[in-house]
Amino acid sequence: MRFQGTYIPYRAYWSTPFCKWQGALSREHPLKLVANCASTLLDRLPIHARSLDALHFGATVPQHQCFFGAPWIGAMLGAEHITGPTLSQACATSARVLASAASSVTLRQSKLVLALAADRISNGPHIYYPDPKGPGGMGVSENWVWDNFNKDPHAKVAMVQTAENIALRFGFSREEQDDLTLRRFAQYQMALADDRAFQQGYLQPVEIRQGRKSVTVSTDQGVAESTAEGIRALAPVIDDGTVTYATQTHPADGNSGTLVASREPGCGFPCRDSVLWRRTGGKGPYGNGPGTSGTVGLDLGRLDDGGYRCGKNPQSIRRE
Repeated sequence: MRFQGTYIPYRAYWSTPFCKWQGALSREHPLKLVANCASTLLDRLPIHARSLDALHFGATVPQHQCFFGAPWIGAMLGAEHITGPTLSQACATSARVLASAASSVTLRQSKLVLALAADRISNGPHIYYPDPKGPGGMGVSENWVWDNFNKDPHAKVAMVQTAENIALRFGFSREEQDDLTLRRFAQYQMALADDRAFQQGYLQPVEIRQGRKSVTVSTDQGVAESTAEGIRALAPVIDDGTVTYATQTHPADGNSGTLVASREPGCGFPCRDSVLWRRTGGKGPYGNGPGTSGTVGLDLGRLDDGGYRCGKNPQSIRRE
């Protein structure tokens, strides 16, 4: 479906660098960090936080004091008057957040919405669920990140097995996955050309404290160089499989956000053409787990000289 009258204003968005887990952002609180990044965006535009009608936030890994979610981020922005949903839908969370924000504008519930997604996969929580009726009163525990990476409670398989199931079902060969990974890596290198000219249009550096020093993280961390010889020499992650460590994503920490606006007076932006769309569908019996998968994107055929842009993650078959 197309979101009628719904727009992403040019350059009203950002992504932090994404750092492999246990990297530079592994000790940063993701909600506090995304609030700082959102404040930087609003100051640059400039848009006052009180101009926002709502805030839609997505995350998949619980963090300290995340119970209050979107309203807490709004308060940190100086926008105590707004609220909105806090969403979590595993690997489809960012798409769901953008669809939620766009739906709010399309339905005229809001004119200007801030859509945010933030996670810290590093140092995932160990959670204990008390059970007074368990043997000796013993409860149940889980390592939130690692246990769920390795076993979907419905499909009973790990994420990498999901990728293998999809490859088998739709006929994606090992060679095709390798070739696509090489293509994505080449595209990523294009984004780094001319002193990262393309990346610098959206990538927001992050200042963090390391001891007594302030350190700026301005580039992605953990993107490994991909060569045809190197990729084809790798063994599959699963015996007799097709997915290797080169053709799957790696866990990382970071955040991103965008403003989603209407073209009605008062939204604050000269918006021209609606380019957002959404597609959803059942995941099917491929070991993906229950629920609905989702995709939100930009209609490239409707781009105009307003300068809308979009990006693509360098990956082939996703592990979820």
